[in-house]
Amino acid sequence: MKAFLALVRLSLLEMLNAVAGRGSRKQAASAGLALTILTLLCLMLSITYSASLALGLKAVGALDLLPGLVSVLALLMAFLLTVFAAGGMLFGGKDNDIILSLPVSDYAVLLSRMLAVYLENLLITGLILLPMAAVYAYNGGPAGAAAVLLAVPVSLFGALPPTLLGVLVGFAVTWLSARVRHSALFASAGYLVFVLLILVGSFQMGNLFENIGNFRHDIEAALHGPLFLFGLMGNACVGNFLALLLLALVCVVPFLAVTALLCRSYRRLLSRMHTRAGEISALSNSAVRPL
Repeated sequence: MKAFLALVRLSLLEMLNAVAGRGSRKQAASAGLALTILTLLCLMLSITYSASLALGLKAVGALDLLPGLVSVLALLMAFLLTVFAAGGMLFGGKDNDIILSLPVSDYAVLLSRMLAVYLENLLITGLILLPMAAVYAYNGGPAGAAAVLLAVPVSLFGALPPTLLGVLVGFAVTWLSARVRHSALFASAGYLVFVLLILVGSFQMGNLFENIGNFRHDIEAALHGPLFLFGLMGNACVGNFLALLLLALVCVVPFLAVTALLCRSYRRLLSRMHTRAGEISALSNSAVRPL
């Protein structure tokens, strides 16, 4: 346990150093500005969407749908804003050789690095769900102020699925980079397609918000069917403790299980990336060597 906690601490320090820079006040200020912008963006989106949704839902007697609908926004935002950095956090450490030579399992190393991605997702998820819960309570939601307190554990569990998806994308991109030429081009094209899909989905969600009353039964069916994860998050926010327990199981068990599967190829991928980086460095040095 002490070794794992040390790895977690090291992963967090690597993440902070990557964001803030080492010994650079200018980079630290830029990191602080970026964090401030991210915080304001999440708060603005949460308050705007929650307030507009609450008015429409309250008018048709469906205010109980608010937490589930905003949970969709929270997890999409968390995934979108961290998926591009997940691969770097998992495979971009400068001390990979040292860490993997320590008497700790690959599982512990991978899990400690995934926690760095998780903390970013937790920040985004919390910044969206907590204001939503406050809006819900302000508009007379049955759970009242307790919804704000319940939004904390819901955020803790809800941040796990986008973390897992981001890690899977990071693994896929890294696997592609280690095996395919011009992999950066394919990865960029994939990211572009993904962003376009998110934008299209956002426009469709906006149309849904405008006609929320007409689609109430369809939304309830979706939250109890294909989108059951968001339904569990919504029910847990309004005081359904069985839903909170199920949410914990649905989020934690797959996260740990998939981590156990990924760790089998983690060391091999790190070795491939290290070898490829060395080859690229050697080619660059030979290209600039004077004749």
